[in-house]
Amino acid sequence: MSYNIFNFFVVNATSLVIGILSATLAGSIGYLTWLFFQKRTAKFFVTENIWFLKLILLSFIAPFLTAIVFWAMFRTEAEEKFFNGVDMSLSIPMIRGLLLLVFVWFLAVMVVLIYRYASYWKVRYQYLMSVPVEDPDILMLMERWKKKLKIKKKVNVLYNETLSSPTIVHFNGYQILLPVYEMSTQELNVALLHELTHLKNKDIILKNIGFFVNIIHSFNPISYYIRIQIANWVEANCDLCCCETGKDEFEASDYFDCIMALKMRCQDQKQPDVISCLFESKELLEFRINAVKQTRQGRKRDCYRYMAMQTIFTVFVMLASLFTVSRTLHFCYGKTLDYRQEVYAGNEDSEWNEGSKEDLFTRDKINDYDKAVLNDLEGVEFSLDVGEIILLEVPEQCGDKLSVALFCSGGSTWFGYGGVEDRIKYIEKIEDGTILVDKKDMGEDGFLFVKNIGQDVCQMEIFINEMPQ
Repeated sequence: MSYNIFNFFVVNATSLVIGILSATLAGSIGYLTWLFFQKRTAKFFVTENIWFLKLILLSFIAPFLTAIVFWAMFRTEAEEKFFNGVDMSLSIPMIRGLLLLVFVWFLAVMVVLIYRYASYWKVRYQYLMSVPVEDPDILMLMERWKKKLKIKKKVNVLYNETLSSPTIVHFNGYQILLPVYEMSTQELNVALLHELTHLKNKDIILKNIGFFVNIIHSFNPISYYIRIQIANWVEANCDLCCCETGKDEFEASDYFDCIMALKMRCQDQKQPDVISCLFESKELLEFRINAVKQTRQGRKRDCYRYMAMQTIFTVFVMLASLFTVSRTLHFCYGKTLDYRQEVYAGNEDSEWNEGSKEDLFTRDKINDYDKAVLNDLEGVEFSLDVGEIILLEVPEQCGDKLSVALFCSGGSTWFGYGGVEDRIKYIEKIEDGTILVDKKDMGEDGFLFVKNIGQDVCQMEIFINEMPQ
């Protein structure tokens, strides 16, 4: 076998395709199911919606990681192959289709990565344009909320002239960025609590996981919608947590009145969804207020029933999608010449149907033996590497019947012959033995071949003689 980059890619890309397709199927079905349940009861419960979204992210990732694990187990020569299609020797049409899919996927990934890179530089710019807050009252207020939320991580508070909304970012640690306009003590109280609650809930980490899913499934439009849903619902969940944490100091209405008052002073300012702002657009703020209000009015019993249904269904879909995609690719593989060759070699009762040499030897190392071999009494000796093929030309002027005697030391081989338009007419697994070949089956451009299918280099000796008429 020729171990070049192209061959390595073709051999290993199959597991990648199986993992991505099965994961995108599972995640898409999970997301659409969540939308269906959301229209009924689940939309009234913010905390449970966050749980749903995490489960959907898992369904986008788990089958992909499972395929990678199976691939790794196969590459370490595990005895059992845990799912069909891991070791696909693809024919040329399937290789072209595979390469096209991977190329489209790569382009989509690059688009998302460019956006991610731009987001990183925007966050970096905001951080570099900020100056530390030295007001002791603000710092004491932050430390008080950190203690109440049991946050031990170091958090810096900075002023930033480019922002209109208080924001928390992760760059050289966690940084809370405050706008430079004047804020009342109550507004600072709400802003710091809100941003620290994002840290407590690990919302930035969740958004980064959403980005990771978007990168893997960048060809799938749903992966972009899931990012938007995460950005919206983590804000609503943060509001709900803030109202619960600060209930001894302010009412939920006071909390949102502070945010609305700050919003009235500023224009809408779109920020990358890898950071968390106190407010952005008026529409999102209205969604958050409505979500918290409806959460306090809903019937949780109905929501838990839908949660159980969603969980069971999503787990089932994750397993079924992995099996379905794997079986589909295996079915396609079953139509290829490589598979027919493999079945023939393992079943003495099967019949070989002729196939193209180009398809059959797609990834193999092929060498032509130029010396004359016909009627050589001393025979021909050569060694074959694992997967290597030797082609032996047959002169046109030889007789109609040939006797081919093979002796193999150190492995097992396939012997076969072909002719017109490089069509392979016959193939057989053999170690030592003699085979009679009809020259008429080979045609004018006849050739013989021997392939090492063992695990070690094998030494071959072959005698080819004309049979008497």
